[in-house]
Amino acid sequence: MPTGGGGGTPAVSMEVSSILLSTVNMGKGNKQGNAEVTVLDDLGKLVSGAEVSGHFIGDFDGDTGGSPRNTDTNGVVTFSTSNTIKGKLSFGFCVDSVTQPVLNYSPTEPDCATF
Repeated sequence: MPTGGGGGTPAVSMEVSSILLSTVNMGKGNKQGNAEVTVLDDLGKLVSGAEVSGHFIGDFDGDTGGSPRNTDTNGVVTFSTSNTIKGKLSFGFCVDSVTQPVLNYSPTEPDCATF
């Protein structure tokens, strides 16, 4: 639910404000990729309940990490790869869509980050 500015103009759009990438050691040198996506409305407020779809690129190419998933009350959703890889990793995550009943998502360029 968008959280307007307390009686001012309501939010009408949302954007991906950040994509934080990390790895988790799963044992025996195997690593899993993680992407933490944060969604804000056009008033700078966190958007909870937005459905985010995306996919990993690079070493985890095509893995959707359980996509789609919904943002939590902090406007954050985390995706984790379904497989693991040994050694040095080169990967990224791209957001394909963000949907929410009231707010519009229309990026001017792809929302992607690389690790």
